[in-house]
Amino acid sequence: MKSLDSAMRVLMAFMADRRSMGVMELSERLDLPKSQVSKVLATLKKHGLVVQDTESRRYVVGIRAYALGSRYVNFDPLTRESLPVMHAIVRQTEHSARLSVRDGDEVLYLIGVEGPQFFDTGFRAGRWLPWHGSSAGRVLLGYLPDADLDRILAARPLEPVTAHTTVNVETLRRTIKESKQRGYDVQRNETTIGVATIAVPIIGPAGDAIGALSLVFPESQLSRNDEAAYASKLHGGARLISLRMGSMSYPFTTA
Repeated sequence: MKSLDSAMRVLMAFMADRRSMGVMELSERLDLPKSQVSKVLATLKKHGLVVQDTESRRYVVGIRAYALGSRYVNFDPLTRESLPVMHAIVRQTEHSARLSVRDGDEVLYLIGVEGPQFFDTGFRAGRWLPWHGSSAGRVLLGYLPDADLDRILAARPLEPVTAHTTVNVETLRRTIKESKQRGYDVQRNETTIGVATIAVPIIGPAGDAIGALSLVFPESQLSRNDEAAYASKLHGGARLISLRMGSMSYPFTTA
């Protein structure tokens, strides 16, 4: 079981935002002997879960790892119920929609639907988002028990992603509280310069946030006067998803 745990740790390390990793880097990152890392990588390579670049000798995620991960999206009830709603919102707004979820103490951008106004933000499905700098992260934080919120905020410094990222804990707490009260969060330039997002909660049967539904805009195209209208459209979609996921009600006004 110890060797299996090491193999899982090596494979999970590739979820970090790095294009490729070498044996030495993984050994230092995971505090595992280089010989053990090499053996694990050889096994993962044999099964197509990682691929080695012939020139740099570094490793990247293999196509079978992608195929394995896509099985989750194919059978996840939240994804299944969200996709048709996301397509409808994209048709209404012409902007791209995202679904993000909590993954332990992280927030994961799970799936997206591109709209006619699509532009490359640099974020891809399957990538972790910063709790403090993303609208989806702050929406999800607002529905955590106080003890979990305190633990997450105390676990690591609030690192700036851009010069506009919220990095003061008390400011973040106020933003989280205000966003929960009005039912949506807006971020501008906090994760990527020139990008704005609006996110609303998807409510589960227990009244918690089981996901965050968001729209992505070029920052210059999102007027502050239009924020509430876009949020209302998102609330309409999130209400539908919430009810289909077993929630008895949805607490915010919909378009």
